[in-house]
Amino acid sequence: MDSDLRAAALDLHRAPRGDEPATRAVLAQAGSDPAAAAIAGARLSTLLRDTGELSRAFAAALEARTQAERCEDPVARSLAWLALGHVFYSVGQHTEARSWLDRAAESAEPHSELWLRARMASAATLRAEARLDEATVAFDALAIRLDEASPTLAALVLINAASCWHQVNRLADAQDALDRARGVLTDAGRGDLDLWVDAISAWVAVKAGDPAAAVAAGRRALASQAPLDLRSSAVRALALATDGAPALRSEVLAATRSLADEAEQAGARQQAVDLHLSAAKLCEASQDLAAAVVHLRSARAVESQLADDTERLRLQQERLRLELARMQVEADLLRTHSETLAQANRALAAADGARARLLRTLAHDLRNPLTSVMAAATLMDPNRPQAVRARTAQIEAAAVRMRDILDEALRGDAEASRPRVDAASVARQCVSAFEGLADRKGQRIQVEALGETHLQTDPGALGRALDNLLSNALKYSGPDTLIRVVVSGHQARVDLSVLDQGPGLPELDPQDGLLYGRQLAARATGGEASWGLGLHTAYELVAELGGLLALGNQADGGAVVRISLPRRG
Repeated sequence: MDSDLRAAALDLHRAPRGDEPATRAVLAQAGSDPAAAAIAGARLSTLLRDTGELSRAFAAALEARTQAERCEDPVARSLAWLALGHVFYSVGQHTEARSWLDRAAESAEPHSELWLRARMASAATLRAEARLDEATVAFDALAIRLDEASPTLAALVLINAASCWHQVNRLADAQDALDRARGVLTDAGRGDLDLWVDAISAWVAVKAGDPAAAVAAGRRALASQAPLDLRSSAVRALALATDGAPALRSEVLAATRSLADEAEQAGARQQAVDLHLSAAKLCEASQDLAAAVVHLRSARAVESQLADDTERLRLQQERLRLELARMQVEADLLRTHSETLAQANRALAAADGARARLLRTLAHDLRNPLTSVMAAATLMDPNRPQAVRARTAQIEAAAVRMRDILDEALRGDAEASRPRVDAASVARQCVSAFEGLADRKGQRIQVEALGETHLQTDPGALGRALDNLLSNALKYSGPDTLIRVVVSGHQARVDLSVLDQGPGLPELDPQDGLLYGRQLAARATGGEASWGLGLHTAYELVAELGGLLALGNQADGGAVVRISLPRRG
């Protein structure tokens, strides 16, 4: 579901006029919503570009792109890339602009308004580069995709298409596009676009040899407070249209002179040059050669200023291009650093999780021999020296097990060796460490070796796995019961089975065959703590050794847990 901030940011794009304070307000609130930040940032870039602040517009577009790449919102991405493409277009970098505009179209839903805007801007870059054949093909494709477009967008596409088509002398297509644009603008309330229709219609009529239509369209465009570039275009078309109409010449000449002065005052020197040249032609047609010379001199003077302006603008654009390139590199580096930091944080979190699991498993595994030490110490009778020696041996064996567990943890998996060991001997060492605990509950543990029980494995990991199984067997078996550890050798494997006389494994489906991390439902018979980690730890250790852990229930009662390991690790 779209956030409220995202919806507010999109509303800014739909508004007919830009509201920079409102845009910045949404942007300030969108810190935790990258989609809203991208959309608002793209709008801010457009507003800054419209006021000529290209450097700030580019910075806003870059930040919008960064935010868009943090989310999977296709609309946010399209708007951010569209804004970036428009800035590149404004500084004359048409190839780079078209690259971003095409990406914006690819991210947008096909044939949506956003897709149409991006494709129209991309076609406009082709026209600006005088690649008219390619631009014509692009506008042809867009003109048949306007059924679902808003009236304003449809009109914009048609007006741009007409401007392109009349340049390649497809005058009928251009006029048809202008008529269609005027039709869809009837209820849109966009008089500014209607005036552009009039200005381009004047040029089409001039090329078509219809001066009356050109004059009518040109006069409509002039009779308004339209932008200077629109009125300049209209009056120059009128100047051509009145070439054979002396009665209108003075009217058009007066308008041309007035607009030339306005263009010079506004610093629109290219338009001033074009207008002075048009005025000179009108004067020459009226045999007023002195006035024609005045306009030509004015045109040359403005051209000289324009040359200076052009060089200054070229240097400014070059500096801006370098600044934009630097800002883009910085943004890319910042994004790379952010990604590196995120990867480091993920690795740190994983390492912290692994450390926590290691400590939890280590604490669990140390409980078994520690419990045996406590049981043997409790059962020591100073009046029975032989029993004391037996309990001391049990304590020593448990201490050795704890030392081995700690050594293995400190050594790490990378240094774990897998020598050739006797699985039956490992089983006897484990059983020796548990004899004190078994005696305290009146239980017995018996080791049986069948066949050749040597294999290549890590004795520490095998001992720890067996410790967990013995701990469970003793915990869940009652007093005066027998726990059997059967070690049997086969051709390619060695099995170690722990069989007890407890309640078995409740609700165990015979088809399971393997139990991973499930806590037993049965209660310990001596009130021992049950953490649910024993089988899970044994499973992980056996899996690391390349073996299997199989579970089942004996026919006459009690559980059987079998470790099956390959002879070669």
